[in-house]
Parts: sequence; structure tokens; C-alpha cells
Amino acid sequence: MNLTIPQDSNWTRSPSTFGTIVAAPNSTGAVGNITVNNTGNVRVSLQYLRSGAGATMVSVVPAAVDLEKQTVTQAQVTYAIGASTPPGLYNVTITTRNVDGSRENYTYLTLNVTDTPPQFTALNITPSELELFLENVSISANLTDNFGVSAAWANITLPNGTNNT
Repeated sequence: MNLTIPQDSNWTRSPSTFGTIVAAPNSTGAVGNITVNNTGNVRVSLQYLRSGAGATMVSVVPAAVDLEKQTVTQAQVTYAIGASTPPGLYNVTITTRNVDGSRENYTYLTLNVTDTPPQFTALNITPSELELFLENVSISANLTDNFGVSAAWANITLPNGTNNT
């Protein structure tokens, strides 16, 4: 008896899109993972290719993989935006394909490069109640920005309505 098992090199990829990621100039971050499932009965060799206006801002690690039959792997997608990158929308297509080019799937994302405001955390004002003209007030906060914070000012409104900086 001869038994022939046909070769099956099918695989699936997800997600098909990461949507839009807001990214500030001079920043880095994680986009997500591309998951590939080898549903076939042979090993497949795959590679990840980037294209589009934002391709140079996106990395996929690993860039290629040999995936054994009936196994799953993930590739990590990250971004790095340069300090001088102009604001705008940058489309990226990540192509997952067999190294022989016989099959490919696409994952899409858009980088929305826009300058973001500084982040204020751990704001603390002490004391919370005081005797007018008899006590000092301390104000502290942690401030972060994609280009670094060099200084911060507090505008204080006095009971008579005047402002001090």
C-alpha cells in the first residue's frame, strides 16, 4: 500500500491592521505583535517586509523566521520617530510572505506623528490650607515631554485677583 500525503504549507497571520498610532517626534514605542500560525504539515520560511511612507520608522523583530509545522510565532512591531520628523500621517504596510514569494498577507498601520503636550504627574501642593501671609506654599510636580522639560512656571492668583508667576 502506498500512501501519499499532500504537502500543506498554509499559514495564517493576525492582525490585519493595527489602526492609527499617535506618536510624537523624538519618541519610540510598541505597536503590537504579528502572530503567524503554521497550520500546514511542512516547515515554512517567512519574512516581514515594510513599505509605505512610514516604513523607515517601523521595525519588525525578527525580520525572518523558519516556522515548524503546526506551530505559532510572533514578531514584535515597534516605532521610532526622529526628532526632525514633520507632523503628518505616515502609512505603513507590513508584508508577511514566504521567502519564495508564493504567498503573502498584509498588516496595515498609520503613524500619526504629532507633537504632544507635556505630561504632569505627581502634582503636590503643601500645605493645602494656610494662614495668609504667615506660611509658605510648596508646589512640586513631575513633568515629562518628548524633547525634555527645561523649566516650569506656576501662575498663582492672589485673593485680590492679581496673578504672580
